[in-house]
Amino acid sequence: MRRNSNYWSIIGAAIGGVLFSTAFFYFGQMIRESPDPDRYYHFAISRLLNGSIKLNTLPGIRGLGWDHYFPDKEFLFHVVTSWAYRLGGEIAVELVPWLLGSIFWASIVGLAAYHLGGFGALLGIASFVTAPGFVYRQLMLRPHTLAIVLLLANILAIGKRKPKLAAVFALLFCLGYHAFYI
Repeated sequence: MRRNSNYWSIIGAAIGGVLFSTAFFYFGQMIRESPDPDRYYHFAISRLLNGSIKLNTLPGIRGLGWDHYFPDKEFLFHVVTSWAYRLGGEIAVELVPWLLGSIFWASIVGLAAYHLGGFGALLGIASFVTAPGFVYRQLMLRPHTLAIVLLLANILAIGKRKPKLAAVFALLFCLGYHAFYI
């Protein structure tokens, strides 16, 4: 049975990754052409960080106090996107949600297939197909894309009874999405 489960989990993970990649190319143009001010904010922070760890101030932003101190509520997300920016500019930053979403959907479909076999793979695919709004939001350049992957990793660590690993993922979640202001 274990061998069969491994087979289905690999097939399921591959299907999940392919489905999300297809959605990325389908929705991607719509997202790039949408008037989304947050997207440009994340591009600017990524460009300003340019691979470094912390952005202490935003000198051009007055009135919010960011010219004196910048409390980054999406710290880890911006570190990840700044590395992407350093590697390939805005195009590389736009690939971050695709990568995170692919990890998420490959994990969801793969885990469902591992535990439930072929039926689980179909269930994972059905959850993808019936949630186009969720899929679309995962393709947006937003920190929740990282938070969802970290939350899933945390749940898996808890399920495997690995409390130290769960604590690491919990801390990373807090650093990545609205929990701590660094």
